[in-house]
Amino acid sequence: MNDMNKDDFKYVIADFSSTQIGARYSYEELLMHERVPFKFQSILRIYILREMKTLDPSLEFPEKVVLQDHLLQIKPDNLVYETYKRLKLKVRFAAPYKDAYKLYNYKFDKFIDYVEEHGAEDLTIQEINISNLALMSFSI
Repeated sequence: MNDMNKDDFKYVIADFSSTQIGARYSYEELLMHERVPFKFQSILRIYILREMKTLDPSLEFPEKVVLQDHLLQIKPDNLVYETYKRLKLKVRFAAPYKDAYKLYNYKFDKFIDYVEEHGAEDLTIQEINISNLALMSFSI
């Protein structure tokens, strides 16, 4: 699973009920991508990136962090966790299973539980799925 191209898992697909975003984007790329919903970009700026900076003051440029790397480090006791949970985020990822990899599609809180229980090693996050209804009802 480590033989990925630079642009694998970099896409934005929106349909009526949700928006799927490839997990290899950096936050900076998400903020500049024209197909990423503006409200999600605003949530990233106002909640996610500010909280990342608050949690880790040594992090000079939180927007340079890749979504996949950040999702694997989130703990359930902060604003980033609560924000993603309120967006009804789902995470599609591959994890080792016996002699191969198995694909999972978990709600965000269940994904964080999985990472805490099994560790982040050898996990490959492919995409996040944001509920458009949750995005619409999220007040900034």
